[in-house]
Amino acid sequence: MKTNWLHILLHILFLILNGNWALFGQTPATILSDRPGQALSAFTPGKKVWQLQQGFDYYKKQINNTTSTVLMNNVARYGINHKTEFNAVVDFQHESNPSVYQLSTVQVGVRRKITTQKNWRPNIAGQIRLIDNIWNAKNVFNNIDAEGSLISNWDLGNGFGLSAIG
Repeated sequence: MKTNWLHILLHILFLILNGNWALFGQTPATILSDRPGQALSAFTPGKKVWQLQQGFDYYKKQINNTTSTVLMNNVARYGINHKTEFNAVVDFQHESNPSVYQLSTVQVGVRRKITTQKNWRPNIAGQIRLIDNIWNAKNVFNNIDAEGSLISNWDLGNGFGLSAIG
């Protein structure tokens, strides 16, 4: 039996246009975001706020320049309160030669804002993460490491800032 896709599409369109739909969302005054896989900030998303971030890296190996790698960084952050967040990272990596696409890294952690900028004192936060580097490993959760970071950010005004991670 042949399916009439146009008939199905028209029914779906009718339901969407005639339905009673309500969407809810929230946006803080400023989106406080990191650059997944690149940088961290001393800010948390806010109390009971979910924030999803995604980063994309592409590079070629310098040895033979024939193998390219694509890395997708996927970050989920949840504000436990205004100063504390829970975060998780799942990275996927694709190698072109040989063609392999698989889970690369899994991370879970907590970030806590310690200070807010006042005069010369920067915004400071601390973060602790458990990291499992799965790439080329045979067993998941067999290579777990712990990582701690101290993050500081200064707002210099006029859209400029300075960041340091240690």
